[in-house]
Amino acid sequence: MSKVIYLDQNHWITMARARFAPEKIQKAEEREAVTALWELAATGQVRLPLSMAHLVETADRGLKSSRRRLARAVLDGYGGWHMLNPLVVRRYELVGAFSGTKLTATDVFTTAANSPFFNYTPSISAAAPTAAHRPASLSRQ
Repeated sequence: MSKVIYLDQNHWITMARARFAPEKIQKAEEREAVTALWELAATGQVRLPLSMAHLVETADRGLKSSRRRLARAVLDGYGGWHMLNPLVVRRYELVGAFSGTKLTATDVFTTAANSPFFNYTPSISAAAPTAAHRPASLSRQ
């Protein structure tokens, strides 16, 4: 499996600058790193997944031209990989915390259709484990 590198939005902005305005990247080592990362993503050696946070932050970007360049860079780089809906991930994290299992990148990042937009709506009754599914340490309360 390829390495997954989850980029914060500020790094996606640098990735976009490398594509559309490289002169705005002042440090040579930063330009080299971004060029290498683009190459690794293009050859499938790394995955640069998209998340709902990226979409929200990109949509809020001020100038239309800047927003378009950033969106183009993210779409060029993500390769169809995206993070599951954060509510789904959080639920799995909580279940894992109580069961002693840890999520891996393959549990969180996928190419499955609609998963970043999965209309998962947690409810108190659905989220609360029943006595049969509650860890023993919580059942004693």
